[in-house]
Amino acid sequence: MLTHYRQVVAASGSEFAESLVLTPACLSAAPCNAAVSSTLVVARGNVLRIFDVRDEEVLLQPSGGTRRDDDDEADVERAMMDDEMQAAFPPTTSLSFSPSAYPAPSARLYLVREHRLHGEVTGLAKIKTLASAEDGLDRLLISFRDAKLALMEWSEETNDLATVSLHTYERSEQIASTDSNTYRTRLRSDPADRCAALLLPRDALAILPIYSAQADLDVFEIDASGVIRDLPYSPSFVLPLASIDVSIKNVIDFAFLPGFHNPTVAVLCEPTLTWTGRLSEAKDTCRIFFITLDLVSLTYPLIAVAENLPYDSFALVPAPRELGGAILLTANAVMHVDQSGRAVGKSVNGWSRHTSELQLAPANGLTLKLEGAHAAFVDDSSLMLFLASGDVHVVRCLRDGRAVAGVEISEPVAHGTIPSGAVVLRGPQRAEGQFVFAPSMVGPSTLLRVGPSLADLAPGQENAAQTTLIADSMDVDLEEDLYGDSMPVVPVRTAAPTTNGHAGTSKAPEPPLRLCDTLLAHGPIHQVTLGSYRYQGAAAKQVVAATGAGHVGGIVAFHDAIPAVKKRKLNIGGSIGLWSFRLRRSSGEDAEGEEVIVTSDATPAPGRSRIVSLDAAGEVVSISRNPARTICASALFNETCVVQVLPSSVRLLEPNGNERQLCVDSKAKKAGAEIRSASVLDPYILIVRGDGSAAFLAGDTATRKLVKVDWPGEQPEYASGSVFSDTSGVFRLLSSTASPHAKGLGDVEMSNGTAHLANGAGVALNEQNISISSAEESRSEWVCMLTSSGALEIRALPSLALVWSSDGLSDLSSMLRDAEGDSLPPKATPSVPVEVHSVLLAGLGESRSRPHLLVLLKSGTLIVYEAFSTSSPAGRLAVGFSKLSTHILPSSSDHPQRLVSLGAHGAFLTGPEPQWICASDKAPARVHPFQEKDIMSAASHSVAGGGTGLLFFSEGEDPTLASIPDDLELGAEVPMRRLISGRSYDFVAFDPTTQMYCAASSHVVPFQLFDAEGNFVWKAPPGDMLSSASTYRSSLELLSASGREALAGYEFEQSEFITAFSCVSLQSASTTLGTKDVIAVGTTIARGEDLMVKGAIYIFEIAETVPNPHDPDNNYKLKLLCREEIRGAITAVSSVSGYIVFAVGQKILVRAFETDERLISVAFYDAGVFVTSIQVLKNLIILGDAVQSATLLAFQEDPFKLVLLSRDAHEQHVVSADFLVDEDTLAFVTNDVHGDLRLLEYNPAHPASEGGLKLITSSEFHTGAEARATTLVARQGGTGGPSSELILGAVDGSLACLVPLEERVAKRLSLLQGALVRQVQHVAALNPRAFRHVRNDYVSRGLSKGVLDGELLAAFERLARAKQDEITTQLGASTSDLLEMLRTCRWTL
Repeated sequence: MLTHYRQVVAASGSEFAESLVLTPACLSAAPCNAAVSSTLVVARGNVLRIFDVRDEEVLLQPSGGTRRDDDDEADVERAMMDDEMQAAFPPTTSLSFSPSAYPAPSARLYLVREHRLHGEVTGLAKIKTLASAEDGLDRLLISFRDAKLALMEWSEETNDLATVSLHTYERSEQIASTDSNTYRTRLRSDPADRCAALLLPRDALAILPIYSAQADLDVFEIDASGVIRDLPYSPSFVLPLASIDVSIKNVIDFAFLPGFHNPTVAVLCEPTLTWTGRLSEAKDTCRIFFITLDLVSLTYPLIAVAENLPYDSFALVPAPRELGGAILLTANAVMHVDQSGRAVGKSVNGWSRHTSELQLAPANGLTLKLEGAHAAFVDDSSLMLFLASGDVHVVRCLRDGRAVAGVEISEPVAHGTIPSGAVVLRGPQRAEGQFVFAPSMVGPSTLLRVGPSLADLAPGQENAAQTTLIADSMDVDLEEDLYGDSMPVVPVRTAAPTTNGHAGTSKAPEPPLRLCDTLLAHGPIHQVTLGSYRYQGAAAKQVVAATGAGHVGGIVAFHDAIPAVKKRKLNIGGSIGLWSFRLRRSSGEDAEGEEVIVTSDATPAPGRSRIVSLDAAGEVVSISRNPARTICASALFNETCVVQVLPSSVRLLEPNGNERQLCVDSKAKKAGAEIRSASVLDPYILIVRGDGSAAFLAGDTATRKLVKVDWPGEQPEYASGSVFSDTSGVFRLLSSTASPHAKGLGDVEMSNGTAHLANGAGVALNEQNISISSAEESRSEWVCMLTSSGALEIRALPSLALVWSSDGLSDLSSMLRDAEGDSLPPKATPSVPVEVHSVLLAGLGESRSRPHLLVLLKSGTLIVYEAFSTSSPAGRLAVGFSKLSTHILPSSSDHPQRLVSLGAHGAFLTGPEPQWICASDKAPARVHPFQEKDIMSAASHSVAGGGTGLLFFSEGEDPTLASIPDDLELGAEVPMRRLISGRSYDFVAFDPTTQMYCAASSHVVPFQLFDAEGNFVWKAPPGDMLSSASTYRSSLELLSASGREALAGYEFEQSEFITAFSCVSLQSASTTLGTKDVIAVGTTIARGEDLMVKGAIYIFEIAETVPNPHDPDNNYKLKLLCREEIRGAITAVSSVSGYIVFAVGQKILVRAFETDERLISVAFYDAGVFVTSIQVLKNLIILGDAVQSATLLAFQEDPFKLVLLSRDAHEQHVVSADFLVDEDTLAFVTNDVHGDLRLLEYNPAHPASEGGLKLITSSEFHTGAEARATTLVARQGGTGGPSSELILGAVDGSLACLVPLEERVAKRLSLLQGALVRQVQHVAALNPRAFRHVRNDYVSRGLSKGVLDGELLAAFERLARAKQDEITTQLGASTSDLLEMLRTCRWTL
């Protein structure tokens, strides 16, 4: 079977983060970039995202006389947060601090670029090169799983990252002799930008020397030239650490230390391995080696060694040069080790006395667990410590002279996410330590403001002299002449009120930590299920997933299209046009507005138009009727008048429907010259006629009439146009002698109260008497015009001066620049001309709107461009457009496509498959399908309460007034909803009988060790500060119809947690169908190491209760039907032919559910070593095993028996196995712990199958993350496309789709994939084929041809049309055919 694999949702969360000055916006003084202070780069898996950090101010409320309790304080803080932050931090996990009432600095993140790489990112680092002295920008280093290192920089030509160089160490001795799945590279860079290092297997460092200053060239005696700028590094080399000291083995972490003349690295390693069970033999086995790297003489002297460090040391944090040395994090202590090998520290719990010989003083009675903790310095002596529990502590190093005398740890100052790192934001206009970013892989990543009161926190009650001096192995003081003057011991200070610059006004100090912004993430996916979405009239399918971990876990629903809720039919017509807007009866600012709807129908000829309003009760009130088609309608003069564009005139109406002015277009009365399209933006009106000519009107606030604006110069033939208002400041004109925004408007000729559109030299209007609804300084108005030849023009208003033009749309180029200032080489001409239907310039975004250019082709293809600031000649518009995405859509003459602006809600595309175009601050522009099909016309509609509404007309139906769900997030790759957050969910299932969801949550509880008689074996002594052992306890929850809360639940026993969960169909005599859908639960009861693990199988029914008239959808409860204890842990559960089948370790058991009361054994089978998954298709069972790959069984009923059909002969660590069906072809899909996907086939005719006893591996494909959750879905309504698809949820949060392909389609796309590997430039110069390659020692050639890489094939859609034609010509295919094939591979439910 040939298949197509693509991630529907990219990896979620942030594993790595780096702050740097990457883009010119950080140094620009342009209005759109004035607040950009730095760039934040985050990565997870194969996803790389770049954010602008914009400085802002927030108002904090002054504190009162009495302090509120914690609950009230959290409620107030949560009320001040926006919806995004509330979703990220539920009440149980929000940061706890007291708000104040004065302007305080803050910051927000705005996405700049997002890339899906052909490699797994393992590290990010900042570096400066020689070119940084010229442009002031940093460079970015990215390391990848297969030992590759890419040097990237920002390119103003492409407005994107550009690859400077790629350094690969795949052929080094350390890599060639090691399995790539058994190690993970680590990337670090020198603070002085002299080199970078990559940790390789077998304790080696790959060193990349960097030329960052002219002094570096002088040392190497190299002449500075253009070559050095393009190649700002010397040859890299691999340094085996054993060549420096044979004791450097088993490296745990390493870090570069600042302030040294040569690059100096601290290496944390464990020469002698030990573990908890050998602590009586060896405890303090870790060491830190301080090594100097002399890159000129290639010598590496060892300057110091810190020995006898705790065996559970796991991380090094380099200290600032004023402090020296590094912070060492262990599981039970925080220590400072200086460059002489001298160490001091504090224990955070009582276990340090049992695991180490070092006598560490306790940290103020704290009992912490430091496993998984991360830290970052925010000033010269303080660092933030982020724990895996979410608590945030302040660690302060106390100095006595030039030496560190002690370490103090504060009480928790905040509680937030589960971190995967900690990064202090840097920038040219910011001192370090003001903002800290805490990335997270399992939940939301947070941007925190570090307040001045951080230094006022009392670190502890003890004197620094009482801090134990742990090691003093060297007497030489290497700090001399390196770190300046000595600093005294930091005293304990108490916070005092300060003034805010106003006499008599006091304020509380800014809290130590304040939440500024979040990057939402759902985290790893544990299980997925296909269910239905029923809410306020909506009925759609959705994929529901149990995601996250700990207090940032939850349940998430993914949709393939935007569902419409609260539907209401209006009998007002509108088959060819709908417009909706607010209209006020008076011009007062406080006047209330009402919703006005204008509809247009083609019948009866020559057409009919209606103007209606909706009163407070939602009833339709007629305002006006007109026997003519409406081309466009909107509000004018600050929403006090209605403008209606007809085929040959423009009407200006009062709110009551009376005609105020009629502008007759004399040219439109000619044959073929009727007004074809129009665009209205208060106070401007643009009309385009059928003959390609255009006219422009403007509203005069003095007379409240429309006047004609003279079109400068000769008009080309136009196809469409739109008026656009930019509030972002991206659209800006460079200074010139004559501003294109200069005044110069014509007049209209009036005759008998009717205005005629003709040239005139009447009273000139200016910008002061033109009604502009916003007074923002950054706001500017522009006209975007598309000529019939495909050229794009932008004209300034109100003068209509041409300030920007480009012919890039004729080729669908990846970059559109002004033709006058474009220095790029000439573009290739496509073999088939591109026919552009229309363009729309619209602002997309949330808090900050960004200009986007939407291009619709006659073939149905939609292309999205984003505007960016660039350089241009004087008097020209300094803007360019970069292509973001291309979407292949079907076109139909019966359902015309039209781009409609929805204002603040984005844009909408009508047609057979409608699309909603929108963007958010943290995501690029997204194009989501709309659930309703065959929409003829649509308009934005105001919804009570501030929701997003849509008024649309579908063929054969009345206009529908609907809205989208309030909890729907459109910033992700697919529409998604976060149902429940704040708890850890491991499983979720959908019951098709009741249409209800059931989920399994787990809770951390204290572990109690009992013997066989139930007595305590051991209990921690009181006051010993030992962190208690913990285990899990699960509960079963029946979710409400909305999925927002639990209706009923079942608590399991102490130390009993769910390890298998599914909705199964069992034989039952109590139903007419003979089967009953029930919830099968398998549990594990862990009672300690000395007692055998037990398990239990539960059968629950979702039973109906007495209906509640106020809540008819939630009249259900959980009913326990059966419980049977099993001698072993239940690892998987399913059903086959009406019988329940489950796995207990390696044993497969089949039971019958007799009389809905008990389980009776039917059959069993011993399979593999440890069964991880069971999937059933009819009477076929595919098993996944943690050691012995996959096994195919068949269930036989007469007699009852499990029959072995075939199995995979190779050992693979499979975490999930499932079926994939395509008509009459069946394949088996396995996923292992290394993220490798394999296609297996049962083919007895194959010679290698030995008569069918062995499954044949037909394809292997590396996905990047292990997919533990799978579900097989039947595709609906496809014509000629795949009949089913397999949805895979991975531990990195990605959601992927695997679809089977016809052989004809697969061969074409396989050829295209090979051409794209060779002929397209990939980000970071990575090799897509190498990324997907799976190492297989059993075959001579890779088995990668059976699975096509959807991420690589998607690049074909974004190419320029000439490049597409060039590739398809070589393949002997047509571009349109290949694009249509790719369209059939997309995800659908």
